[in-house]
Amino acid sequence: MAQPAPKLDPLLKQVEDVRAFLESSKIPIFLAVPDGHKGASAFWDEAHGGDWKEFLGAAKSMGVKGVYLDWQPFEELELNDILATIEGGFQNSSGVDVEVKDVEKFRPHIGMTAMVEIVFIVDSVAHWYQRAADWFERFEELTERAKSSDPAVDMVAVRKWANELANDPRFKACKNYGQREYLLEQVAGDKLDELPKEEVISRAESIFQLEIKPTLDEQLAQEARALKKQGMTNTGIAQKLGLPKDKVSGILNE
Repeated sequence: MAQPAPKLDPLLKQVEDVRAFLESSKIPIFLAVPDGHKGASAFWDEAHGGDWKEFLGAAKSMGVKGVYLDWQPFEELELNDILATIEGGFQNSSGVDVEVKDVEKFRPHIGMTAMVEIVFIVDSVAHWYQRAADWFERFEELTERAKSSDPAVDMVAVRKWANELANDPRFKACKNYGQREYLLEQVAGDKLDELPKEEVISRAESIFQLEIKPTLDEQLAQEARALKKQGMTNTGIAQKLGLPKDKVSGILNE
């Protein structure tokens, strides 16, 4: 009887490719991520900078002495914890009741690689590359911000720290919940353990999207128009402002 074909795990293949690249480049690998880093952090944007090869190419050009590499499998415990939360009457940040059947769809992914992280540190700045599996991003969108409408939550503290988090210049670069959570750790410091993290992060997202992002978008639009008047091409504007070319075209056509 033929054995079933193994499940495809693209991120695990990426890990193998990263290790081979680093070994061939004679760059030491630390199989962990730096814990408790107190300096600044910069998160690589794949849409603008390219994939992990470009990220590690930048690391080599900066003369790194070592690279941190970590990857996390999707564990059954994580799925079961969410199921217990849902059965307790929780809902996601959009106010939608998440049903057990919606979460059970992710059970076939147990054991597969959910997230890959590559980190190097130069001049006390931690440079991060993170890649999540598409299915894991959908899982996080559905469940990661599940919360209870607990009246005991200190809304004064939530509003205070959500405003600080949303107004931090690094917030706009955060691509997922994990990055926003990490930034909150940097912002709140010793106060972190006293905070309802999920409520703070959820409110910060709302503040950023409704109050801060429109202003930032208008500033970028003004810069793009000014550069266009100076005779710069759309490609040059996109490179200077760190925007996709199609977004620049959309701004200039408004």
